[in-house]
Amino acid sequence: MPYFHLVFTLPHELNGLIGQSPRSFYEMLFAAVSATLTEFAANPRWLGGTAAFTLVLHTWKQDLGRHVHIHALVPGGALSPDGDWVAAKHGFLFPITALSNVFRGKYVAALKLARQGGKLQQAGLADHTWRDLLSAVHRHDWVVYAKESLGGPAQVLDYLGRYTHRVAISNERILGMDDDTVRLRVRDSANGNKKRTLSVPAQTFIERFLLHVLPKGFKRIRHYGLLGPAG
Repeated sequence: MPYFHLVFTLPHELNGLIGQSPRSFYEMLFAAVSATLTEFAANPRWLGGTAAFTLVLHTWKQDLGRHVHIHALVPGGALSPDGDWVAAKHGFLFPITALSNVFRGKYVAALKLARQGGKLQQAGLADHTWRDLLSAVHRHDWVVYAKESLGGPAQVLDYLGRYTHRVAISNERILGMDDDTVRLRVRDSANGNKKRTLSVPAQTFIERFLLHVLPKGFKRIRHYGLLGPAG
């Protein structure tokens, strides 16, 4: 059975607000992604059944800047109401453009409700600033990455497993430090993912690292659909 790896990313225009209410924004992200995948799986045009998927929250880039996104591991099929397994077409799960638009719609709707209900610390944000922010996120393409994992679930789990029980950076990527500077090994996405050394002030390193400490008790790995009882 094929497995698919999907990534849902929030636009960086929201980073400032996320820093003030991370729990609220992360919960809304899980809710929007899970609702989107559940809705597409239930649509008879695609699968017409109940899916099974696992979501993992990541919040960082290689340089430890904030980059909030969820990785989804999704089996290529769904269980129909009649109890039959409906397999996805080879190499295709859901239409990416439609998936991206629905994901954006659900998240923005949740964001508006949260602000109206006073659930965000930014509830008092000036109206014109709020409107500008909404315009910015609507102009932004909320691109969803999706790819069939040719190596099966083991390949995706191996990739995700490198991040599930540590925060932001591994010791091996810290190349050295002195009183004022920390040197990191990073992949340069603008240059074919070639590895290079990045030097950052020690205070900046600590500030960026602390961006990715999750709220107390927050679960960053969650299971849905047929896997829900296992969560």
